[in-house]
Amino acid sequence: MTMMTVGVVREGAAGERRVALTPDGVSRLQRLGLAVLIETGAGTSAWFPDSAYAACGAQLVCREDLYLQADVVLCVHPPVDVCRLHDGQALIGLLQPLYDPGFVAAMRRRMPPAAPSSWSRRRADKSHAVTDA
Repeated sequence: MTMMTVGVVREGAAGERRVALTPDGVSRLQRLGLAVLIETGAGTSAWFPDSAYAACGAQLVCREDLYLQADVVLCVHPPVDVCRLHDGQALIGLLQPLYDPGFVAAMRRRMPPAAPSSWSRRRADKSHAVTDA
């Protein structure tokens, strides 16, 4: 079985100081058996240096390598380079499709699975209910 890889991109929105995953989150995902890639500098604005991610076992990579290797891409805001997503790659973040029709059009052209995080919670609740039946 191959290990699933999660990648975290550096945020590009003006004034954005958040990062989609903290070093503590890296450790938690690794305990679940996931590999974690962090774009160099992704946590800097949120006061998490690259060394903190490396100390937790994340692999620091450039943006291009992250898109090539990650099965799942984590972000806070939709990345401007959504065209880099490849078939079968998932994008998880605060996508807000109603606020950016251009992003929705770009996603439609790429066709990776994408949904607001609130949908996944509802879907998980429903699937949990189904499996308990």
